[in-house]
Amino acid sequence: SQVINALKKLINQQYVTNIRGDGERSFKGKDVQQFLEEQGIQCFFTGSPFTEHIRIVDSVVKTIRNGFGTSSNDFADPEKLQQLVYIYNKTPHLAYDNKFSPEEVQLLSPT
Repeated sequence: SQVINALKKLINQQYVTNIRGDGERSFKGKDVQQFLEEQGIQCFFTGSPFTEHIRIVDSVVKTIRNGFGTSSNDFADPEKLQQLVYIYNKTPHLAYDNKFSPEEVQLLSPT
């Protein structure tokens, strides 16, 4: 998995005994947990009530990064950034079980 590959790179460069996180699902998988155990690395997750918010923000950042690919020129273009935000806000998202777009959630939220 990508997480295990990233962890391998990390532990080849740094001595790691503990990893703390916000409950990211990819770190809770059996394969990742087994890898961490084999390496003698303990993993701790926060029980913060803000974990769900962090997951949504991470999803937004990932979507924007994927939308621009590797083009830093596009990322610096305000018109293209605005277009991406417009499309993002109208697209149903996994954070809302693919049932609602951020725009719809905003309309449904009490003010």
